[in-house]
Amino acid sequence: MRQSACRVLKCLSLGFEQEIERHHIEQEFVDGLGQYLRLGLEISEKRARFSRGVGAAGVDQRFELPETFHPAIPLPPGSIPGRQEGSQAKGKIMTASREQESLARVLAHEGGYSNHPADPGGATMKGVTQRVYDAYRKSKGLALRSVKRITGQELFEIYDRQYWDAVKGDLLPSGVDYVVFDGAVNSGPKQSIIWLQRALGPLYKGRLDGVMGVGTIAAVQACNDHDALIDRICDQRLIFLQHLNTWPVFGRGWSSRVAEVRSIGQSWATGLTPEIASFVGGGQAKAFIEDAKIAPSTAPADAATGAGASGLGLSGYLYDLQNQLSPFSYTSEWIGKVVVVLAIASTLLAIGGLAWRWCANRKAKRLATALGAEAT
Repeated sequence: MRQSACRVLKCLSLGFEQEIERHHIEQEFVDGLGQYLRLGLEISEKRARFSRGVGAAGVDQRFELPETFHPAIPLPPGSIPGRQEGSQAKGKIMTASREQESLARVLAHEGGYSNHPADPGGATMKGVTQRVYDAYRKSKGLALRSVKRITGQELFEIYDRQYWDAVKGDLLPSGVDYVVFDGAVNSGPKQSIIWLQRALGPLYKGRLDGVMGVGTIAAVQACNDHDALIDRICDQRLIFLQHLNTWPVFGRGWSSRVAEVRSIGQSWATGLTPEIASFVGGGQAKAFIEDAKIAPSTAPADAATGAGASGLGLSGYLYDLQNQLSPFSYTSEWIGKVVVVLAIASTLLAIGGLAWRWCANRKAKRLATALGAEAT
């Protein structure tokens, strides 16, 4: 009887503890839900202020991007370093959300730390090279340190000011902004802008100078087919990459990256939801013009042409000599054969030299075009 009573009491005690635990879980859920709703209201209010052009002007709102940041989860306006809600750049409200989404995909392509011996960028952390990081730290009067220790604040300030602002991402159409931004991170702002200028074709009347000036912006705004423009930009970028000495090492990764950039950019340009960017080994390697293939030399062509001309001159001299020695039939016949052979060889050498020069000049021109030089 006593044992039965103890069991009953034990069951009641256990049930009471379970009820208390369930109550705590429910309370935590309610509290968490309340925090989530409050956060949603705060974000909605900030977005509303942003759309009305009202914000905390003069307040430098910065943030540390959390490890769980996902491009499908937009952050509130003003969260990009150096950006302020309602602030304006050259008469246009800054598209902070587009920069966030573009940056998220660039970071996916860049991965973490890398230091491949064939990568001209050297030690790189999340797309920021040691050289760029050193320059940034010096500009802030801070001691130099390994790029592995770069903070989120430093990372996003570098991306914002040295890449997004450099290509004037806020003034570019949806999709085009991301494509030019990603190219700037991988090959430098100047090279990425040159791809854009070349892709604009007759709409752009200026020089291929890699500067996002008034003429370039006007040409972009005059373009009605941003989807096709993105295609041409990515084509220019891929041709450039194929003419680098590092293409055999990183070509597969670069090809995959450009293909994804093309797809994502065109999705934005046409109002579709873009795919999530993925990391492919090699795609994060820097692609600089300094690593371009060397144009073929015309020296062999000049030497061959010169030798051919000299041979023809010598054959002419021997022909005159043959005429002088004509009374000596045997000697004259022998010299005649030498003259014929020398003339043929010299002619072939001269033609070969001219052909070599033509091929070398043609390859040099194609290389220059691929690397973004002015057409001549």
